[in-house]
Amino acid sequence: MKPKNSKERRSSFIKFIALFVLVVTVLLVAVFFNFRIPKQENLLLKATIDEVEASEKYQKEFANEVNQVTRMIDSLDTVGVNKVFLNEVLVQRLAKVQESINNGEASDLHKDMYFTIIDSYEDLRKAKEELENLKDSKKKIDEYKAAYEKAKEDLDDLKDEYRILRNRCN
Repeated sequence: MKPKNSKERRSSFIKFIALFVLVVTVLLVAVFFNFRIPKQENLLLKATIDEVEASEKYQKEFANEVNQVTRMIDSLDTVGVNKVFLNEVLVQRLAKVQESINNGEASDLHKDMYFTIIDSYEDLRKAKEELENLKDSKKKIDEYKAAYEKAKEDLDDLKDEYRILRNRCN
């Protein structure tokens, strides 16, 4: 005994299976993308975080180096310091920091700022060196002024003696 609506039942069953497969496929695709897309996004975010952390690490190292350079420049004013040696150390340290910027340790976004800071410190070092040279020049100028005043007084004394001798001879 066969049911009379077996074709309709089979057709309904095939439609149900097709619809079931379609719904399950849609759910599986949704779940797949739900897990797959955040994985890629997480990888991208981790790369960004690593880059930011590397930049922050370099900024701390740069700040530490700049603080040491600042202390060294400030010590140029101290009496009794070997200024030639300290200037050489300063030049080497600034070159080392500039080289680390060039080697790509610094992010491209901040390179110009770092170079400007290094140039400013180099200008400050040169200005301090020039100021020290000018202090020596000021001492020399004072010595020359004193020698000039003494020579002027000696000249006035000799002029007076010359007049006296001239008046005696006439």
